[in-house]
This record gives sequence, structure tokens and C-alpha cells, in this order.
Amino acid sequence: MVDDRRYRYFLNITNHPSDKWPKEQREAALAIGREIVDIPFPEIDPTWESTRVVEMAVDFFKDLQDRSLLPAAAVVQGEYTFSFALVLLFLRANLPCYNATTKRMVQHDESGAIVKRFEFVQFRAFQIPRQ
Repeated sequence: MVDDRRYRYFLNITNHPSDKWPKEQREAALAIGREIVDIPFPEIDPTWESTRVVEMAVDFFKDLQDRSLLPAAAVVQGEYTFSFALVLLFLRANLPCYNATTKRMVQHDESGAIVKRFEFVQFRAFQIPRQ
């Protein structure tokens, strides 16, 4: 029997579907979890107060538990207040949480317009700093 210590799921909680990821990014995710599950990042109204956004993150995390998607590792990228709260919930549950790092490539096309391309580098783990 093979000892596979990867998480069952690698949750992609972003607005970037994993089927559009480059091969290297998919391979990096599958080195952490055995299956990638896309969960669209929720719409966050910019007029909401922080308390409402944090409550939404708590409900979102509970929904992941109710759907039996936890324990899992996750990449979380989107609106900052929600992302911060959700990452903390993952870390408090001793579950790894990541952001995707990229190298930004900027070029100019024939018309002089700026063309940006992002090249995946790695998934970087969030950590709670020690004082």
C-alpha cells in the first residue's frame, strides 16, 4: 500500500478555474491534494461593513465543512477582508492555505499598448507570524 499523505482535496477558492491553469500550477496543486475542487470566490459587495464580510467567511467555511470538503488544503485569492478571514479559519483548523505566486511579464505590442502576462511560480503557504 502506498502512503499518500496528500490532502484529499485542494480547494481552488478563486475566480480562476483550474482547467485554465498552466500545467505546472495543476501539478503543484496535485502535489498537495489528490483532487482539485474549484469553488468560485463569492461576490463581496464593496459597501458592506467588515463584520458582514467576516460573518460571510465564517458561513463559507461552515458550508465547506457541511459539504464534507474538509479537511483540505486551499488556495484563497480574492477580496482582501474575506480572504484574510477565510485564511485565518483554515489556519486555526490546522489546515494549510496558500496563495499562488507569479512572475509578472510586461511587454508592449505594436500599438504601444501594455500586455501583461503572469507566469506561475509556486503556491506559497500562509503562516501566522510568531512574535
